[in-house]
This record gives sequence, C-alpha cells and structure tokens, in this order.
Amino acid sequence: MNGGHMVNAVRVGVEWINIYPQNDAECPAVPNLRFAGDCAEGFLLAMRSCGHDDIFDWGNDNAWSADFDHPDFGGDSLRWSDNVHFCYVAGHGGSTYTSDPFAAFNIGFSSRHVDPGFLKCRSISSRWRLGSNRLKWFAIDSCDIVSDTVAEHIVKMWGGPMQGAHLLLGFIGLGRIWPTTQSRRISFALDICGGIPIANAWLDTGYSLESPDQPVRPIAIAAGFTRDEALARRDSETLDWLWFDVHATNWLAWKWRG
Repeated sequence: MNGGHMVNAVRVGVEWINIYPQNDAECPAVPNLRFAGDCAEGFLLAMRSCGHDDIFDWGNDNAWSADFDHPDFGGDSLRWSDNVHFCYVAGHGGSTYTSDPFAAFNIGFSSRHVDPGFLKCRSISSRWRLGSNRLKWFAIDSCDIVSDTVAEHIVKMWGGPMQGAHLLLGFIGLGRIWPTTQSRRISFALDICGGIPIANAWLDTGYSLESPDQPVRPIAIAAGFTRDEALARRDSETLDWLWFDVHATNWLAWKWRG
C-alpha cells in the first residue's frame, strides 16, 4: 500500500439501468429491470473494499450513452468509460436493429442525452474505441454481446471496437439478472482482487443454472498484438497486467462456459 491506495490500484467505474422509457416514440420500449443496479454497485463496492479506486457510479437517467461513444462520434468516452481501467455496465443490450445481427452491439439507456438524428437511448459499439484512453477491462452485464461462438461473428462484432482494451466480458445469447446475481458479481470482484485470472473468474462466477432449460453462458474475449498474446491474456491475465498494453488488436481469443 502507498498513501492509503494500492500501488497498482485499478480505477473502476460502473453504470446501470433499471428504468427504461415506456412512452417515448423515439426510444424502443423494453421491460424495466430490478437488479442491474444491485449487481453493478455490488461489483464496485467489492472492488473498493480491495483498495481499488471508485471513480463513478451512474444509474438510470444519470447513465448516458455518450459515456461510451468515442469523441469521433460526438461522445464523451475518454472522460468516462475509457477514463477508468475497469468499466462495468449492467442493463439491456443486444445486436443492433439491422439486417446483419453481427454488425454491432448496443446498450439501452433511460434517457436520450444525444443529438437528434441518431438512435435514441442507445450506445452503439460501432461508435466505440475501447481502450483509446485508460480502459483495460470492460464487462457488459446484458444479453447478447455475441449470439454464438463462431469466429467470423465474434471478430466482426468486436475486432473494430476493441482498440487497446485487454478483455471484454459478457454473455452469449440471453443474459439474466436474478436476485442472487449480485453475490456472483461480488464474488467475481473478490476473485480478481485475489489474483485469479480475470477471464477464469468471469466464467466461474457468471455461469448460472437458475433457469435449467436456458443456462446463462458467460464469455471472455481477449485481444492481442499476436495470437500468443491474445491467448495468454485469455488464459492468464490478472489485474497485475494493468500496464501491459495491447499495442494493436490483431488477434482475438475467447473462451466460454455453457
């Protein structure tokens, strides 16, 4: 410890959305959620208990799509989602509403907060440059960061947005947030604080059989300049790899459970 903070303290920020517009013609109506905030804040509190730095906690109307969009697309990501080392967002998500389900991913938000003329209440992955500033690890606690594990589909969806980020964590197909999920996210944080590889901890704590006929299937996607680097990050990267940068996203490597 140094001055009350860890020498390798990780900057952590979370955003979560429980409440969605139901009567706004410009924002697709989706069901409200109950536990997204509990999960995000549970993760944040656990990371803080380990000595990491709590940078932001934005929920519902205070969670803005612009916090994820890169300035090249009118966003403010370099001051928010990409100004922390570990960003975690919980809410509705999925592939964009196009004829190509592998073109981009979107996160849904409570409020518009964007200029007219673009998709409202959405942040679209084609407008992301994950890792342009500080971001190393990005967890998306939603449905469908990928719909399958086909290499072509994963690379098409995430090869562009990952621009320096080390690991992307999420779920294949349907993701569910249950009353018990908060404890899983707390366990995830405590595991990685204890030195367990990040991807392994995500798979171990994220897999869920609360609905036996439709398990929740976690996936971890690692980036690397070389194939070996991507594989090493997938299998071995811990929080101690904070300063080992991804110099170019030439390769992706992933693993999943379920």
